[in-house]
Amino acid sequence: MDTGIFNVLQVFPSEQHVKETCKPGDGDGTCRYLMMGRRGWNCGKGGSFKRILDERVRKGEMHAQGDNCAGILGVLHENQAALKGKRVEYRESMPTHLDSAVFTRMEIANGMLRLFVEDADEDEREKQISSINVDYLDMDVSPTAITFSISGLGSFGGETTIFLE
Repeated sequence: MDTGIFNVLQVFPSEQHVKETCKPGDGDGTCRYLMMGRRGWNCGKGGSFKRILDERVRKGEMHAQGDNCAGILGVLHENQAALKGKRVEYRESMPTHLDSAVFTRMEIANGMLRLFVEDADEDEREKQISSINVDYLDMDVSPTAITFSISGLGSFGGETTIFLE
C-alpha cells in the first residue's frame, strides 16, 4: 500500500505550519480554521466546519479572522503527482451510478474542485469525473482512500474516491 500521500495529509498541519502560518494567539491574524482535536491541531478549512467558521467571522463572533493558507485541500493539490495513475470511482446512489477510471489531475479554480481521469474512449485524452464547490466539500482521508463528497449528501449527491492502494 502506498501511504506517502496519506502520511503527508495526516500530519497536516505540522507544528511548524501552525506556528508560522496559522499563528495561534495572534488575534485577528490567527487562522479561523485552526482547530484542536484529540490528536492535536486540525485544519477546518476542508470540511463542514468551513461554512460555520466563515459565518461566525462574518457576524463578528470570532477573534481569529485569518484565512492564511489553502488548507489540507491545498496540500493535496500540491502533492497530486502522488495520485497520478491511481484508481478513481465516482458513485451516486440516486439514481444508482458508478464510474471508474484512472486519476490524471485535479484543479481548484473559482471555488470549485475538479477531478480529471483518463478517458477510455479517447487516446491520450482526459475527462472530468466530478466537481464540487469547495465551500460544501467534505473530504475523508484514510490510509486506503481519499473520498470527496458534498457535505451532508454523501453518495446521494455523488461521491468520488481516489484509492491509494
